[in-house]
Amino acid sequence: MSDGDATRDDGATETRLAVLEARVNALGGGAAGDPVWNWRIIRIRRTADAIALVALSLSIITIVTQLYQATDRADMVLFAPYQVVIANNDVIKRPLVGESQVIFSAITQYVNRSSSGHVGLVQEEMLEVGVSLPDQSKIFQFFQYQIVRYYSNQGTTSQTPDITMEHTGDPGAFVVSQQAPISHEVLFIPFGQPKCLPGDRSCEVLLAQYPWAELEADMNKIAPNAPMQLTFTVAALTYGKPARFAGYQQYVQRSPTCTVTLSPSDRNILRNTGWLAPECN
Repeated sequence: MSDGDATRDDGATETRLAVLEARVNALGGGAAGDPVWNWRIIRIRRTADAIALVALSLSIITIVTQLYQATDRADMVLFAPYQVVIANNDVIKRPLVGESQVIFSAITQYVNRSSSGHVGLVQEEMLEVGVSLPDQSKIFQFFQYQIVRYYSNQGTTSQTPDITMEHTGDPGAFVVSQQAPISHEVLFIPFGQPKCLPGDRSCEVLLAQYPWAELEADMNKIAPNAPMQLTFTVAALTYGKPARFAGYQQYVQRSPTCTVTLSPSDRNILRNTGWLAPECN
């Protein structure tokens, strides 16, 4: 075979290869070198490019998820107390040093709405009680003392109803897990002085003791036919992050406030029996 014949065979082979490559490219969705997807910054030309893009997207999603979880915090919600008991400490047999004191029990409730599983840690519970009087307002701070369950054996109208405050446990730090509500009844008693975090100026003005004789004097300040209002707020000393990008620390969360309205009849019951379980709205 002459050199001319060999040249012609090589040219025909190259032509056939070019036609075959063109057909393969046509089956793949376009001519060679033409991007299938063109997003200016990213161009997808081959299946390998699409796989690489998917891998990159999954890596970015993983990094963003990890950053979200690292900066997230417990999203705890405190509910206002729905049950409050006002009592003289002598009536429920809780001896305290000094004169008779006003003490309270309240059912506290928490739920954690964190979407990333962060838990909330409540280190201590306090109860802030506001008393509205014609000439002034008082705000008291009471501390958790016991976990209790109260019940009463209501007698006839000629008998004095009694109250039992059953001790069911000692208070302590507890965890509020994601989507797991917690509820318990806490007995709050006065302490020697307000417990305040550093720099909390509003806490420093709180009163720490409410003698029973002072409550009776306050009830006498209200006009005979007028109602008397008390407000109740749960303050939870929490350890965690108060904001998404904050560091871990102690901070105070407060529940919505509920209001107790003592009618003249309610005040008479308090004077005569030494306790009352009014509705807190």
